[in-house]
Amino acid sequence: MKKKINRVCMPCSMYCLTFYLLMTPKDEILNTFFFMAPTIPSNLRKKFKYYTYLDFDNSIFFKNKYLLSLYMLIKRKVSWKFLFSSEIYGLDFYWFLLRGLKMNYIEDAPFVFDIWETSTLYKNWQAYKKENIIKRTAKKIIFGEYYLNYVGTSSGVKKIFASSPVSKSYYENKQIEIVNLRDAWYNSDQEKKNYILSVFDITNNDLYQMKSRDTIILTQPMYADSIMSKEEQIDVYRQMIKKYGEHNCIIKSHPRDLIDYQSIFPDTLCFNKAIPMQLFAIMGISFKKIATVNSSAALSFGKDANIDWWAEVLDYPRITDSGVKTLKEAKELFK
Repeated sequence: MKKKINRVCMPCSMYCLTFYLLMTPKDEILNTFFFMAPTIPSNLRKKFKYYTYLDFDNSIFFKNKYLLSLYMLIKRKVSWKFLFSSEIYGLDFYWFLLRGLKMNYIEDAPFVFDIWETSTLYKNWQAYKKENIIKRTAKKIIFGEYYLNYVGTSSGVKKIFASSPVSKSYYENKQIEIVNLRDAWYNSDQEKKNYILSVFDITNNDLYQMKSRDTIILTQPMYADSIMSKEEQIDVYRQMIKKYGEHNCIIKSHPRDLIDYQSIFPDTLCFNKAIPMQLFAIMGISFKKIATVNSSAALSFGKDANIDWWAEVLDYPRITDSGVKTLKEAKELFK
């Protein structure tokens, strides 16, 4: 790699990647090295000049955390020396890459800091904090300070970027910067806007399709996340479509939701391109009705948007593992 890399991004999610692109000057984006995971589609990964793909499913090193920890100590020094002198942004799930390094945490969703407190991830973090000092010290020595310390809680996180104010006791010593994503878009020059549109392959036809139906249904990867069975998830969206009418609906699939809704609901318009809904929202797209189980993306259209929050009527034990139960609760968080 001839050009000196001084910025690194570990997005791990489409939302985090979008946030980084909006908050970062174009020339800095072009000089960023991206560590991409399967959560970022392959056609999108290839839009960036400097990147590597972390193949979690097909690499032996990702099968065992002890082997992974040892392997990455060597791999970083051989292949990614720039990590030690770069400004790092993104999510903090890659503990094996981040050990011993400082980084800037970017939120994974609007009000994710409240959402994660209802999740299994948070319970695991609390359990880790309660372990005796010997066990915790041993894990920190072997795996580093980011292991099990996610969502900006690690001592290695020096700054947190969020789209709304954050007030949590475990962030009291962190620097927090609020970024208004809508302002970031409108304050960008046309060259940068065109660049972002090209990254996500957003065309005029995409914008036309988005405006062609009254109701948008935002799906979530509940089957992929083992919250419910595939049949249960399909039934949830069948209930929604029955209420709103197939000809009135556009289904916007979550990037990790791979169910073929078009074959199941042929008269709906299914939009499957990997484009974060928040990006359409900040570009001014709106709908008469937004339907979701409990996706925070619905709030991207504003607190006054006409939202049906189906988590309020669905009865699944783990449904709040990826969001909150009621719309009122969600709006309280989205201040």
